[in-house]
Amino acid sequence: MGGVQGGKVASTIACRAFEEEARRLLQKEEGEQPPLSDVVTGAAQAANRAVYESARQDAHLTGMGTTLVCLLTDGKQAVVGNIGDSRAYLIDGDGLRQVTSDHSLVAEMVRRGELSPGEARHHPNKNVITRAVGVEREVNIDFFDLRVRKGDKILLCSDGLSNMVEDTELCRLISQKKDISEIGAELILKAN
Repeated sequence: MGGVQGGKVASTIACRAFEEEARRLLQKEEGEQPPLSDVVTGAAQAANRAVYESARQDAHLTGMGTTLVCLLTDGKQAVVGNIGDSRAYLIDGDGLRQVTSDHSLVAEMVRRGELSPGEARHHPNKNVITRAVGVEREVNIDFFDLRVRKGDKILLCSDGLSNMVEDTELCRLISQKKDISEIGAELILKAN
């Protein structure tokens, strides 16, 4: 959460804790793999605890938090999880589709029919999120099952990209026949 004290610290802590717990949960004996959604849940809860406890131990980091978007796949199925307004997009033959649902004030207003998506994009409260990692003792994560085909692409990004680049431009940039690192560099350049 860029505007909040310790946002970068929270992101670093959350990434490390999420990865460590996901690896631990996936290191089961062959044939005993837990469902991917259970791994994502456990890893997200570990990330939340790590950020929450770090904030409680350092007064300079009080209230810190971060958003989270993740994808876990076993090669056959994929599970996307999100907390906050970081997003997952699927880019396939039909174009670009947002997979996740933002946990934000304006997203709730759009769902209630109070704002159009276009109005939400430029609303002064577009960055007010309603759910974040590390702010409270417990956090809920939303899941989305994905069936992907060869050639599909998945973009995981923060609002630093999705707020700055229109969906049509995201689709155009990601659909290019270029190396993934070149596409990433172009996305960053466009967002900046």
